[in-house]
Formats: sequence, C-alpha cells, structure tokens
Amino acid sequence: MWYMFSNCTSLSSVALGPGFSFKGAQAYVQCTLPEKDWVAASDGRHYTARQIAEEREFIADTYTVFSPVLPSNALRLPANLKTIDAEAFSGVKNVAVYLPAGVTAIADDAFDPTVVLVLPDSAWASWASSHGYTYVIRP
Repeated sequence: MWYMFSNCTSLSSVALGPGFSFKGAQAYVQCTLPEKDWVAASDGRHYTARQIAEEREFIADTYTVFSPVLPSNALRLPANLKTIDAEAFSGVKNVAVYLPAGVTAIADDAFDPTVVLVLPDSAWASWASSHGYTYVIRP
C-alpha cells in the first residue's frame, strides 16, 4: 500500500468509497494522495493529502485538485530572494505571486489573504494550506 499513489503527479481527481482507508489494516497512515490542494465534492472544503489520509478515513467522497483562475496581474519575485518578512506584501491584493525556488523562509503574515501563491514545487504547499493561502504548483 505504501506506493499506491507514488508517481501519480498528474492525478487530478479521485473517488474514495466508504470502506477506503489510507491506513489499511494498520493504525497509522501508510500512503497519501499526491501533495496538492484537494477539494472535497461533499462539502467544498480544501484538504491537504495528509488531512484526507488522517481525518477522512472511511468517508466516501470525491476529491479534485483545486485549480484557481489566476488573476491576470502577476507579481514575480526576484530569483535570488531567500526570505519574505512579515507583512512584506500585506498591501498587495488580488494578484498571483510567483515564489522563486530559492525561498527558505516566509513569515506567517507575509501576504494578503487575497493573493494566489504560485509555488515552484510542493515544498511550500503544506505551509500555504495551513496558513489559509490559495496556491497552485506550477508545472
């Protein structure tokens, strides 16, 4: 079961039945969906792959990768940027912000909640989700 969704990077929707568990016969999570922002059809809420595996056990639902329409205006941060400080972009609203791959630290309140973060990979996905930011991982 460990590799059930390994290398399923293009997976965009999955339907899980009422008997499905990411734990299988074990007491711990054995696998997860790919790390993306998943939306449940039943309630419209956003879930991380880990949340689905741990909190949605035996719940029949269909999960679809969230794919927001990016604002037409975009802010591309400098490629050499490493740290984004508190409230650095708090006044910047309704834009897509492209994070460079080299960012190593982001303050919790660095962005306005209306921005869409465009991430270089999944490394910042859990952080973005836990802080309530809408995000996409660029291909």
